[in-house]
Amino acid sequence: FCLSRGLGDVYKRQILSRADGSCQIIAGKTTLQIAVYGPRAAARDKELLEQAKFLTIFSSESGGSTNFRFSTSRAFINNTMQAVVLKSFYPRALIELYVQVLQNDGSTISHSINGSTLALLDAGIPMSSVVVSVSCALTSEKKLILDPNGEEESSCQALMVFAFDGKKEVIGEWTDIRTVGSLSEDNYWDAKELCKVGAEKLLNLIRLTQEKIYSRNRK
Repeated sequence: FCLSRGLGDVYKRQILSRADGSCQIIAGKTTLQIAVYGPRAAARDKELLEQAKFLTIFSSESGGSTNFRFSTSRAFINNTMQAVVLKSFYPRALIELYVQVLQNDGSTISHSINGSTLALLDAGIPMSSVVVSVSCALTSEKKLILDPNGEEESSCQALMVFAFDGKKEVIGEWTDIRTVGSLSEDNYWDAKELCKVGAEKLLNLIRLTQEKIYSRNRK
């Protein structure tokens, strides 16, 4: 699902036969493949007595695993999904989320979170809430752009990523300020409200998609 490049350019479920849940997101030139494995028995060194161990493995075809921005992106995705997965349902189990960026042309963090939600739903993993994410770039002309592409991200003064739960409450945010002092408090709140509007559209699309799947499975 993407915003400025058209809601839901391409979204495919169950693309990996060996995964318990999977999906592919194609938003403009940004392409991601997400897979969920588990819940399954955890190795002794990974098991937790009272809940499942949840791991996010984030990789990019362009590399960059040692890059600070890459590392913080991975942590943000992991923390966001950890917050909603009901790990207490599966003590001593392991749930692994694999996010692979095949091509990066902007808004990768948001699409990773949206794809992770869809893959977890596909796997039937219980969550306290559906999560969606929207990115917003602040240009040098002080304009806000939803779902920026790679060129817009590279030239912006600040990039903001918000994660929302099913009630459109912010449960996580990630900010990259490229120019010191460029992001005012008004810019921040305007971006947050704009992203909330985008989040509502994404939540409605996910609800509609799940309703269609449920109706189809009942036949």
